[in-house]
Amino acid sequence: MRRRRLFIWFAILGLVVLLNLPLPASMRIKSVSRDNFAPFQNVMSLVVCKIGEQMSVLRGLGGAARAKRELEAQVVELEHRIEQLEALKEENAELREQLGFARLRKQKLIMCEAIGRGGASGWWQTVMLNTGLDDGIRPNMAVITKEGLIGKTLDVTRHTCSVLLITDPNCKVSCEFVRVGAFGILSGRGVDAGGDAILEMLCGMPGTEADYVSRDRKIVRGDEVVTSGLGGVFPKGLSIGRVVGSRVDASRLYQRVDVAPAADMRHLRYVFVVDTEPDETPGRAGLQGGSAGDRNEDDDPPSPRLRRASGGVDPVG
Repeated sequence: MRRRRLFIWFAILGLVVLLNLPLPASMRIKSVSRDNFAPFQNVMSLVVCKIGEQMSVLRGLGGAARAKRELEAQVVELEHRIEQLEALKEENAELREQLGFARLRKQKLIMCEAIGRGGASGWWQTVMLNTGLDDGIRPNMAVITKEGLIGKTLDVTRHTCSVLLITDPNCKVSCEFVRVGAFGILSGRGVDAGGDAILEMLCGMPGTEADYVSRDRKIVRGDEVVTSGLGGVFPKGLSIGRVVGSRVDASRLYQRVDVAPAADMRHLRYVFVVDTEPDETPGRAGLQGGSAGDRNEDDDPPSPRLRRASGGVDPVG
């Protein structure tokens, strides 16, 4: 205890002596002290600088990681926008092509978009469109693409309509073989009997078949088939397809001709309804958005005149 007190008194005494030394002596002591402590100060300064640099690096790494995440998010967003722009570009090109086709036709065409397909009635039997009574659509109007005929309108509501495709056996079309001038009744083959309905959309597109073609006319592969205009549903001259084969019916009275549809009904999106009569219903006929829906299994309603004359037999398009 005494030693500690002595040490404190000697320290105080030394400090008093140093503070009261003459100026030259004080300057010499300060110089010596600076020279002796300079290396230690340099080391401490370097240590502090290195620690500061490392902290800056660590802070920079954290910022770089955040910047990287932000850039990755921006890249994903830009890629998504590019995909959207590409889709819009393709859709715009398709619409321009369809509208160009519509301008070349003499008939009034109502452009529609497919919004549903098949349903309970089958992938190759019906398509639902996004236009209806408000757009001037009526039952039994021909429906085409730029390639050719695909069917006729069936059930029509205010804003939608279903289309019975020519690949359905219930769709009858009066047709003409252009090269030889022969006529026949064309209908669809549908999907093979016994096929799995769930896998129907994976099957190849069924063809069509023309019956009651005169045996006297030589039908060859590749002959063009168009609508004859008989029956009142399908206007004359609409392309149906090409002959892929023919044979004499078992009755030996007429030919049966296999016809491949000109329109690709596997990828229906934009189609046209052919309006051959003045539109008495106020609508917005034109470009709409639309694909295939459920089909009503009931037959097309016959006109009163035909019902009286033939007991309710549907007319052939």
